[in-house]
Amino acid sequence: LAARPDGIRQAALLARPLRPPGAGTRMIRLLDELVVNRIAAGEVVDRPASAAKELVDNALDAGARRVRVKLEGGGLDLISVEDDGCGMVAEDLRLAWLRHATSKMVRFEDLAHVGTYGFRGEALSSLASVAELRIDSRHASEPEGHAVVVHGGNLVSDMPSGWPRGTRVEVRGLFAGIPVRRRFLGSAQAEAQRVLTALVRQALARRAVEFKLSHGDRELLSTHAGERKARVRDLLGRVADGLVPVDWTDGRVTVTGFVGGPGTDRGRADMAHFSVNRRPIQAGVLVRGVAHGLGLPPGRHPICVLEVTLPLEEVD
Repeated sequence: LAARPDGIRQAALLARPLRPPGAGTRMIRLLDELVVNRIAAGEVVDRPASAAKELVDNALDAGARRVRVKLEGGGLDLISVEDDGCGMVAEDLRLAWLRHATSKMVRFEDLAHVGTYGFRGEALSSLASVAELRIDSRHASEPEGHAVVVHGGNLVSDMPSGWPRGTRVEVRGLFAGIPVRRRFLGSAQAEAQRVLTALVRQALARRAVEFKLSHGDRELLSTHAGERKARVRDLLGRVADGLVPVDWTDGRVTVTGFVGGPGTDRGRADMAHFSVNRRPIQAGVLVRGVAHGLGLPPGRHPICVLEVTLPLEEVD
């Protein structure tokens, strides 16, 4: 509101107390499930890059060794994530899109030892409330695959599928019913670039997995499983030649990877890549820590690819 010309007046109007209800008038009500899911969608999925990241997280947790992401219209028209992971049996597939349905934790105590990526069971449900969601999956124990289609938070199709072992999730028409959200997104090329950035972070943290990303007919990323330095060179280019290996541990915390030598620092922190227990993260405290260790002047940021490993119970 403050950004609008009449922001102060609008804020004043909103600050007025609600009109006192008449005797017996109820003011508190439970929100409709679709409204609840759309609110949650705004917290979990704010643009195509966050949607693609959530789906790739699920693929990696399923043990995928190959992950392929396809985009149309920057991800607003289509986000497709295919993997060769363990897949789901039909009964699990029918539950997977429901809110807080998850295979990754059972008890509250499990939160202290989360070693997976997504575990809250919110991504698929949120996507189903703001887009058309189709999931094809097959578990090795099943004779054929199965598919569900969910739209507007409702299951509209539940059927057999010819999908081989693994899973494909398709998200079509992201935020089509929420035009104000679409207006705040960038161009198709800009949104595809954000997806690429998110996938590069995943690929740097999971070098044993092959990643592919295409936008329309254009391939944006193609990696092969391999040695750590080769993966860094594939993703960061010639800058990898100036990186120095790091291998340190105190018996509890381990830090491995690469860091740029003198003269390789940048004015932005976009080339500082960190993962904690194989989860890519963005953390200013780590960027500042490396910059301080290298003796960089204020305003300069390191180039690095560092993997931090520590006990699960010490990660919030």
